[in-house]
Amino acid sequence: MIRAMAEGLVRLEGQANAAEPVDRDWMIHAVESMLRQAFPTLILVGTGASVYFNDACRALLPLSAVQGGVFAEMAPSLSTQLAATVAKAWGGDAGTADDIKIHIDRPDAAREIWVTAAVTPIARNGKVHAVLCVLRDVTEERSLRARLLTAESTLDSLANLAPLFLWRLDSRGVIRWMNERCQTYLGADLKQARTDGWMGWLHPAERDRII
Repeated sequence: MIRAMAEGLVRLEGQANAAEPVDRDWMIHAVESMLRQAFPTLILVGTGASVYFNDACRALLPLSAVQGGVFAEMAPSLSTQLAATVAKAWGGDAGTADDIKIHIDRPDAAREIWVTAAVTPIARNGKVHAVLCVLRDVTEERSLRARLLTAESTLDSLANLAPLFLWRLDSRGVIRWMNERCQTYLGADLKQARTDGWMGWLHPAERDRII
């Protein structure tokens, strides 16, 4: 990938409309270590957004994608979803893009994944020469979060039906949750309980032991 990127920069220098020479040695050395990381990584070079990618990113791109290709043509869906964040990076601002959905077609099977992207400008002497984009697969994380929300919703429903006064504390002793029956009995909603605490609800004879 580094070799392909170097060849692309040489071609860029040879273009008649190139505004100024590209310091390709500096740029390659600046990004080489980052490109070897495990996370899928893209480097966008020049305002035409020629893209170079590491092996980890290969699995997220169409089979037709080649080093030095135009990002908008070789990965149109990903390019569209990253467009605003990448545009800010060319202006010098780092940023993130969440909830990026990618459909991957492969001979064996097609699949959909979700990724987040951290986008960083690569600048020298105040001028942005390239944009680094590191992707993270959050498909499993999203699935686990959805299952957790479902489980919590079920637990809350059961807790509100149970003939018990239930509440949950964090490690500092702050109330994080109360069932409806408990709130009704004590005459305190969750916000009040977090502010006033729960120790005042305890019988004086039991307070020290429970605390």
